[in-house]
Amino acid sequence: MALSSLLRLKPLFKYRHFCSISNSSTTLDYKQKIQNALSLLKTQNPNNSSLTKQTLNLCHAATEVHEHDMILHKTMTKITGSEDTTSFEPIADFLHELKNEPPMLSLFIEELKGLPDLRDEDFYCYSITLFGHAKMMDRAIEAFQEMEKTGIKRSTKSFNALLRAGNFARKYVEVSKIFDEYPEKYGIKPDLDTYNIVIESFVDSSKPESVFKIFEEMDKNGVQPDEITLNTSLNGFNRQQKYDEAEKVLKIFEKFGPQLGLHIYNSKIRKLCDMGKTMEAKEVFENISSRGMKLNRYTYQCLLFAYYKDENVNETRRFFNEMYENGFEPDFIYSTYKKIIQFLCQGGDFETAAKLCKCGLSKDYNFNGVTLKPLFEGLESIGKLDLARELAKDMEAEQPYVRSYFGKAI
Repeated sequence: MALSSLLRLKPLFKYRHFCSISNSSTTLDYKQKIQNALSLLKTQNPNNSSLTKQTLNLCHAATEVHEHDMILHKTMTKITGSEDTTSFEPIADFLHELKNEPPMLSLFIEELKGLPDLRDEDFYCYSITLFGHAKMMDRAIEAFQEMEKTGIKRSTKSFNALLRAGNFARKYVEVSKIFDEYPEKYGIKPDLDTYNIVIESFVDSSKPESVFKIFEEMDKNGVQPDEITLNTSLNGFNRQQKYDEAEKVLKIFEKFGPQLGLHIYNSKIRKLCDMGKTMEAKEVFENISSRGMKLNRYTYQCLLFAYYKDENVNETRRFFNEMYENGFEPDFIYSTYKKIIQFLCQGGDFETAAKLCKCGLSKDYNFNGVTLKPLFEGLESIGKLDLARELAKDMEAEQPYVRSYFGKAI
C-alpha cells in the first residue's frame, strides 16, 4: 500500500498494534503509548539495543509527511531493510499524534534523552524541530538553552534548527528576536542557511523591507546567496501578489547574486501570464531564448495556456508546436487538454489538435465524443483521416464514439 494511502486510512487502524489505551489525556496513558512505540521501534530494528539516529530521522520525517510522504517511506525502508512498511503504520500514527499532544511530545523527548546514542547536537536539533511543528516554541527555546548544561556545544546548526522551529510554529516575531539577539549572546555566526530561514520568516509575515535588509547584511558579511535565497523571496512575494517586490528581488540578484536559473524565469513568465500580461511574458521568453538558454516544458506551457485563454489560435499553435518539436509534452490535467483540443478545432487547426490529443492519450486520458467528434470530422474534412485512425488505435476499443465513427471507415 502506498504511504499516502496508508496515512489517509489512518483512523481505520489507529494503534491496532498497541495495547488497549483509553482516549484520556493522562500522563499514564501518554507514557504507555510512548513505551509501546519505543518497544515497537526496537522490534523493527533488532540489531540495535536502543533507538538509533536513523529512528530519530523517522520521527523528524513524520512531522513533515504532509509535504513529503516519500521521506517517511524511505526512512522506514532504511530502518527495516524492507519495502514492506505496513508494520510501521502504528508508529506513523504515534508520531503524527505527537504534534497534536504537547504533553506527550515533552514526555517523549525526555524519554529519548536517556538513550546514550542520542546525546549530541543532532538530537537537540530534531527535538527543537519537533517542538516547532507542535507549536511549542517555548519548549524549543528551552531545549536550545539547556544544551550547555548537558555538555553539548551549540553551533549554527542548532541555532538554525531553532529558527526553523519558529517558522513551523509561525512565531515570526520570535524568529526575528532570536535572529537579532542570539548570535551575539551565544557566540554564533549566521551562515547561508540562517539567512534563508529568516528570509522565509519575513516573507511569510509580510515584511518585505526586512527581506531587503537581510540581503544587505548578507552582502556586508560576504555571504553569497544561492537559488534557495532567490526562490524563497521571489516565490513568497509572487504568492502574496507583491509583484513590485518580486521584480526588485530579481534586479538585486542580477547585480550580486547567482546567475538566474531557468526555473526563476519560468516563475516570472507564469506570474506575468497569471496577471494577464501575456505580451510581457512573451518578451521574457524571447529574451532567454535568444541567449541560448535551454528551455523546458514549463517555459512553453505557461505561454501555451496563456494564449489559449487569450483565444489566440496562432500563438497557441506556435508554442505547442515548438514545445512538441523540442521533445516536450504538456503536463496539463484532463480538463485543460480537452478544452485546448476543442479550442484548436474551433479555430480550424485540426492537425495541432490531433498532436495534442496524442499527448493526452499517452497520459491515459480517455477523451469522449464531445472532444473527438469535431476533431475526427475536421481531420476527415482536410483529408487527414489517417491521423484520426492513428489516434483511434491508441484509444480503448470500447470507447463508444470511436466505434460509432469508424464503424464504416476504419
